[in-house]
Amino acid sequence: VEMTMNFLCSLRRLGLEHRVVLLVDPAAHSAFTALGLRELKMAIIPQIPTYTVGKFGGPQHARICNSRIAVIEHILSRGFDVFWSDTDAVVLRDFYPMFIEAAKRNTIPYDGTLPLGRIEAPPGTTSSPLPLNRGGPLPGGRLTGDTSTPPSPCAPWHYAINYYVNHSNAGFYLMRSSPLTIRLMRHWVQCLGRLSNSKADDQDVLNYLVDHELTFQRFSRLKAMGISSRCSDLRVPMCRLLLESPPHFPNGDDYFVQGLSQAHHVTPFLVHNNIARRPALKMIRFKRAGLWAVPPGGPTPNRTCVGFGVPRASSGRQPRLRQELHREPET
Repeated sequence: VEMTMNFLCSLRRLGLEHRVVLLVDPAAHSAFTALGLRELKMAIIPQIPTYTVGKFGGPQHARICNSRIAVIEHILSRGFDVFWSDTDAVVLRDFYPMFIEAAKRNTIPYDGTLPLGRIEAPPGTTSSPLPLNRGGPLPGGRLTGDTSTPPSPCAPWHYAINYYVNHSNAGFYLMRSSPLTIRLMRHWVQCLGRLSNSKADDQDVLNYLVDHELTFQRFSRLKAMGISSRCSDLRVPMCRLLLESPPHFPNGDDYFVQGLSQAHHVTPFLVHNNIARRPALKMIRFKRAGLWAVPPGGPTPNRTCVGFGVPRASSGRQPRLRQELHREPET
């Protein structure tokens, strides 16, 4: 609850008040209701099973991760775009208007003159030529691109996701509502059902279904889990916006250990506090960096958020903190 509240506090700090929390964990639903958060619309979707939280990586944890995909499909099918995020994260800049504008133009979003990623087209994709993106200011002085931005090789791009060196990370993504993304979510759930006795998780399945640039090593891993043999008929070719700028979308190692955002003098859009198995370590990291907005003693109905502190200056590696890390597998 505290980690989720910290995530919501980061949205509130930016004035992003219009949001919906859909829960599949009855205990969390009760806890948030007790806080009296009237601005949140909370609901347990009747047709989505509810679960009790279990150990990270265990079967209960996997079921909750899988059920969230069904929740997203439920919303997409009703015509809404979905920004999904794990709640061990904080949003420091509102990037939604920039992404929507880039989606309309089918271009790559920029931060000033810096591209935030690239568009991946499925093999054999062809499309009509698109006009060059001439840039142009957005609210807050942001730019979507410049005169050198080439047209996308496919139109439109269907979702944006954080992309590491050789795989997507399902910790956060923006999914646009379309028949193709709805089909992807349904295939995602279907493949997970076929792999119920496998060690494959939702992220492994997503990588197989849509990634056209899998390295031999990663494909071999997915093959060993049985994904390629059981779900080959469920792959969905689609255009993706791959967010490949670690300073702008850092993971836990990039931000808290390597200090990439600080070294590049960039305020990240979102900091995903992963690569740390223990929740206590994630809280320590946030607090050290001035990114913890939950009042001491936890949120109460009268006091749910306090202001973020001043982030401590950091650049380069922090050996002492690295010794505390307990890595999450493949995230």
